[in-house]
Amino acid sequence: MRRIKTIVTATMLAAAVGATATTSAEARPDPGPRQGPFGCAAKDFLGKGDRLRPGRALCTPDYLLRMQKNGDLVLREIATGRACWHSRTFVPGVSATFRPGRHGVVSGLATHPPVPPELRIGRRVIKGENIEQAGLVQDPRDGTTANLNDKGEFWVGYKVVGRC
Repeated sequence: MRRIKTIVTATMLAAAVGATATTSAEARPDPGPRQGPFGCAAKDFLGKGDRLRPGRALCTPDYLLRMQKNGDLVLREIATGRACWHSRTFVPGVSATFRPGRHGVVSGLATHPPVPPELRIGRRVIKGENIEQAGLVQDPRDGTTANLNDKGEFWVGYKVVGRC
């Protein structure tokens, strides 16, 4: 008898609590306008000398490129969280640093070869391209940024190095 009374009391208490409880979504304050995923920078590119530090990311509305704390640079689709590309660099605590490209220069008697833009992550160098190096000599421009576009493509200069 005592056991039945305890079960009935517990059931009634659970029903009463359930009737007045709010869901977790209702209990939270309105977050306001969407600010994007945690750690997103205010831009979608890296310029000369810019660093993407661990935990930070370049973001578009649908994609993010995050420098993870384990040292791997990962491109993800925001809606699904699916990883589409990664740098395969696993050096905890490193940043990704961008260096722009430069076309060949003739100064005095010396000729300096072109330098492609690059993204450095620890010891790994991900090389991009200047337009001239891509074979479009009629429009020689230096690759001056590494950027993430709305199509989920990660570019270093004028070369796609990762995509979703």
